[in-house]
Amino acid sequence: MGNVWATGQRVFVEDARGGDAYLRATWHPEGRQFVISHWQGNVCLAATRVPVEAAPQLIGLLAGALGDVVSPTVAEPTAAPTDRGVLQRWWERSRSWLLSRAAG
Repeated sequence: MGNVWATGQRVFVEDARGGDAYLRATWHPEGRQFVISHWQGNVCLAATRVPVEAAPQLIGLLAGALGDVVSPTVAEPTAAPTDRGVLQRWWERSRSWLLSRAAG
């Protein structure tokens, strides 16, 4: 698995294939947008500006994928539910919060 690290309003995700490639996600509050860029070493290969209004769909994709990979063998039988329902509730709360922030 690639390394992930964050600094301030940036998150860096190393490419899972290794090498010197990584994704950088940066929040730009002045423009109410994220910039998702693809880097090879110190060279930016591509960048996409994502408006804050699109964030709930992107978060939904990521949260849904996490829900798909939750392993039922990881949770102990007496543990609180950690299944897709928990992720769904988290997603609904997060989406509502993001939409209220985007509208304001």
